[in-house]
Amino acid sequence: MAKNVLVPIAQGTADMEAVIIIEMLRRAKLNVVVAGETNIITCARDVKIIPEMYFSDIENDEIWDAIVIPGGRQAMEELGACGAFTDILAAHNDREGIIGAICAAPVLLHDLRILPKGVKVTAYPSMKSAFVDEQYSEYPVVVSGRFITSRSAGTTIDFCLQLIEILADTETADRVKQEICYDK
Repeated sequence: MAKNVLVPIAQGTADMEAVIIIEMLRRAKLNVVVAGETNIITCARDVKIIPEMYFSDIENDEIWDAIVIPGGRQAMEELGACGAFTDILAAHNDREGIIGAICAAPVLLHDLRILPKGVKVTAYPSMKSAFVDEQYSEYPVVVSGRFITSRSAGTTIDFCLQLIEILADTETADRVKQEICYDK
């Protein structure tokens, strides 16, 4: 059975990160649901994405195998201020669900007190100072328990391949890697 993955987006979401996450996880045959607060999301570089669901339509007890958050500084402010989203994320965290976050998104997890003390994390380099209680790493992708973090748009493919390996399996990650001619 395909795993269910929620990808939350908000005004100012990092375009490349959002689209690559959605596309690669769908290539892996994961059930990806894109959710937002409005009917059209204008990303950081003016790409427009239409969410499939509103946050307000998602029940807090709805089970997701993972929540994967693309970056974008403005989007993190908006997601952090959206009670419907923060409730969904808190409920998922309480169930100890897998959480992926890239670029500015790990800072959102820190600010919402989702990241446990001592967890290994990476994020966009200029945000390193935000991680006082966590162990910051400069690796492109960091897996620490159920938290998968990555640095920026340039590391999104590696981030997605790691998520696919965790949510599906190595063979699926290898298949997707081959389909997109990714030689790294």
